[in-house]
Amino acid sequence: MLVVGRLVGRADSNLGVWNAQTGAEIFQFNHKEGVNDIAFSPDSQLMASAGNDKVVRVWDVNTGQIVTELPHTAEVWSVDFSPDHKLLATGSGDVETNRGSMARIWDLNTGTPLLQIPHANRVMHVEFSPDGWLLMTSTEVRGDLRLFWTNTGVLSTRIIYATGLMYAHFTPNSEHIITGNDDGIIRMWRTRKSIPRVTTDLLIEETCRRLSRNLTVKEWREFFGDEPYGRTCDNLPIDSAFLTAARELAGEGSLTAAIEQFQRANELDPSLALDPQAEANRAYAKSFVRKGHNLARQGNITETVRLYDQAQTISPGLQLTASDWDVLCWFGNLWAYPDVARPACDKAIELDPERGYHYESRSIARILSGDYQGAIEDMEVYIDWLDQMITGYWDEEAIEEQERYQGWIDQLQLGQNPLDEETLEFMRQWSRR
Repeated sequence: MLVVGRLVGRADSNLGVWNAQTGAEIFQFNHKEGVNDIAFSPDSQLMASAGNDKVVRVWDVNTGQIVTELPHTAEVWSVDFSPDHKLLATGSGDVETNRGSMARIWDLNTGTPLLQIPHANRVMHVEFSPDGWLLMTSTEVRGDLRLFWTNTGVLSTRIIYATGLMYAHFTPNSEHIITGNDDGIIRMWRTRKSIPRVTTDLLIEETCRRLSRNLTVKEWREFFGDEPYGRTCDNLPIDSAFLTAARELAGEGSLTAAIEQFQRANELDPSLALDPQAEANRAYAKSFVRKGHNLARQGNITETVRLYDQAQTISPGLQLTASDWDVLCWFGNLWAYPDVARPACDKAIELDPERGYHYESRSIARILSGDYQGAIEDMEVYIDWLDQMITGYWDEEAIEEQERYQGWIDQLQLGQNPLDEETLEFMRQWSRR
């Protein structure tokens, strides 16, 4: 197939498509003004034409119909298809004023420009490298041949020469450019392909390197709706809320859904190495412990003990915390379950000997059992601990607490029990536990 652009005046500027073997004309494509450049797509299905009417037309060579028209603000001098024939490069510029001097890369599916690269002078030649990574442009000015990255429009290389450019073309491997100049010398130039390419993968890698976390579950839903949560950066952990949601499902008794969620967490981040069944059982068991806390506050200590035992049956590896034992210690004392309370107090201190509340709880158990000296020792530890806690907004409350316990110590030293029924009832109703 042979394409010929011809100018018959300025009112009849046509493109003719000819059969190269028979010489027969197949189609005529009409432009309003002169045709400056033509290019076939790599699959030979499309043809682009550029002209003085400031429009690039893309034609279907099988039907002769226009596929799309790409308007410009100045005459268009050069066109070229990308190797995958999805993009079209154009070069333009006004003859007299150089206005509209621009290299553009167009998306042929949408007919919109993806990149617009301004130039100071008319862009007379555009060409994609065979690998599609670079766009070459040259203008009417001497020494002005440039290479741009096609995915960003960033300048990669500028080739400087002193003589007039007559011809420029990429080598098939995209690593060099051959130029012909008006000094009669053909030159070969490196395209500097060793310069790092700004690819999507590199951008993602750099972005993830700078971030400190992945999207939260809430953010994911805002951007992706009902699409399953994903790990946007492989070098960062998944949002902790994803695991929290799995534990909440287990706590509600939805063990199957919880196990699936933990399995998904392993898929997103294999380094977690979770045992989904064990994780679900543990979260389910902890819900029994939390129920036990509520019942202890209401005075149902026997049921609290039963729920603690059931939790450890559901999840044999579950370790009750010092706070769990302290709840049983404190309310066991206040609701008159000394046989349950005292061992729980000792267990809380064994697990967390630095927390003053545990000594406060045990001091109550010792008072109720008649061990006044032991109670005094625990209260003194508690008062010293409050000294360390007197910072900020809690100062006044901590000082009042110290004064109350010092008063109790004074009573105990006189052999008096400071815990009458009115005080115990007050303590049942007001508690930080």
